[in-house]
Amino acid sequence: MRDEDQTDGPELTGDGEAADGSGKSSLEKALSIFDMFEQGRFALTLEEIAAEMDVAVPSCYRYLKVLSDAGFIIQSTTGAYTIGPRISLLEYQMRSNDPLIAEAAPFANKLVGAYPGTAHVTRAYRDELVCIYRCKSEGDTRDMFHRGRAMPKVRGAHAGILQAFTSRYRLKKLYEENTEEFAALPYGGTFSDLNAALARVRREKVSMEIGTHRPDSVGICAPILSDQKLLLGSLSFTFEIGAVDNQDYEALKNAVAAYGQDISARMAEVSPKDA
Repeated sequence: MRDEDQTDGPELTGDGEAADGSGKSSLEKALSIFDMFEQGRFALTLEEIAAEMDVAVPSCYRYLKVLSDAGFIIQSTTGAYTIGPRISLLEYQMRSNDPLIAEAAPFANKLVGAYPGTAHVTRAYRDELVCIYRCKSEGDTRDMFHRGRAMPKVRGAHAGILQAFTSRYRLKKLYEENTEEFAALPYGGTFSDLNAALARVRREKVSMEIGTHRPDSVGICAPILSDQKLLLGSLSFTFEIGAVDNQDYEALKNAVAAYGQDISARMAEVSPKDA
């Protein structure tokens, strides 16, 4: 373990390039450390992080020290680094103050109160929809997506919304990276087939999938859109096949779609600094 006074390395500023000539600012370098933990790893050594960042160990230590001092990263007794408690504090603040949760959670709770299943609220982040709120009925024993989980991008109702409201460039890239998985979907395997299916999702502002993500489940998802029609997130409801009468599927689909549009309208009234 290094002494705290060994802080050689670039200062963490957002301007200019890091001293290692990578082309990234030192702030970008430091933030890239969090991406390593997103890949399912919980603890990493200083040397592992430095190697993945492609920086010298002293510079890496500098990044880690700044993040550690702020509570975003902590060093365990074994010397490895893990996500710090500041992340949990910020997550609590998000749950308490996020206007999307405030506007969408009542509708999610309403769905769970009327039907047996699980409701999710997500936020759009990069090329993903990430769960920020979840509620479920007591009778739903399935262990569905928890808060902080990214939703599937190819299969299921969430995937349909993500694909329908992303750019053509990103959709084409997703398709080319997952051609075989798309080919196995019910509406056909070509990019034209995909676009035709997504045109209906965009028109109806709702996606319903039966057994495409989980063979035992039905998923219904509606987009939450900004007043510029950009994807802010989604509201979804999923239930086990047989838990809801087949004749109620269409009514439930319409309800989720209407709730999504209602939340979108409410979000348009939220101050831009709060949204």
